[in-house]
Amino acid sequence: MTHFANASDDEAEYLGKLCALLPFLLDLHDTVYESLTELDPLFPWATGREDARRDPISAVTPFMNRPCRGKVASAFIFPVLAALRVVVKADSIASNDVTFVYDPYKLLSEQMPEFVQLLKHVLRNQAHGSIGALGREKELWLKAENKVDTKLKIAKELGKLVSEVHLRDLPLKQPLRMNGVTVHRDADDPTYRSPISVTLYGRTVPVQSWKEAYVMLCSILRNGMPDRFDERAEQFRGTTRAYLSKESVNMLRPVRLPGSNLWIETNLSARAIVSNWERLLRLLEVPLSEYRIETRTTA
Repeated sequence: MTHFANASDDEAEYLGKLCALLPFLLDLHDTVYESLTELDPLFPWATGREDARRDPISAVTPFMNRPCRGKVASAFIFPVLAALRVVVKADSIASNDVTFVYDPYKLLSEQMPEFVQLLKHVLRNQAHGSIGALGREKELWLKAENKVDTKLKIAKELGKLVSEVHLRDLPLKQPLRMNGVTVHRDADDPTYRSPISVTLYGRTVPVQSWKEAYVMLCSILRNGMPDRFDERAEQFRGTTRAYLSKESVNMLRPVRLPGSNLWIETNLSARAIVSNWERLLRLLEVPLSEYRIETRTTA
């Protein structure tokens, strides 16, 4: 604040443009927040004390008030947020059109499992279980940024690095009013929509919930490729639990997949269901264009 107050005219203008990023940064902060609780809902993100692991609880993210599955200490969030600065085109901040070399939301969805492993590793081995020490660990901040750097290099080699992604085109998840400007949430975010029907391989089935949509899509998918589906099912897992398995003992809300001996984990948010479903399609080498979920707005 002191730096802002004492800034020269040119510097104050630049800092003022940074303020325009606040809605995006707050939304990104909450995306990291809720992603951590979704990927490992049993980990004590609020305290870091693994000797006191807990059951998932109902909570909301601090800025956007989105439902999530627990509270998260800032020490777990800011190293991940800081690593994302690599995707910002630095010279674009001075303009009124901030751009990125890679969609930060897409990068988060792809890299969060690795970030989770990194956070836990440093907490256990360098910070010795202290979240206060965790935030001061330089290794954590450097390794988080290196993971993003590596991701961008691979994307560039594969020809998947776009020339630019505009801030104005990124979908914020919830309205936020700041300085007289309303930022609208993404109309396609599943958090704010309810499924009506699912379509896969041209077959359309009506559904009434995200859980039902998820189970139905997996059932249709398995019917089309039972051998491959069963063979790769055990590879479909998160950091602490399987999402598909012949054993349901470690699942929170298992549902038997119709016509099989497999159980599917359904204790997931709407966003996690869509993310998991698309991940499963990629695992089975099925084009995402083969499926569609018809939804209606709920709020």
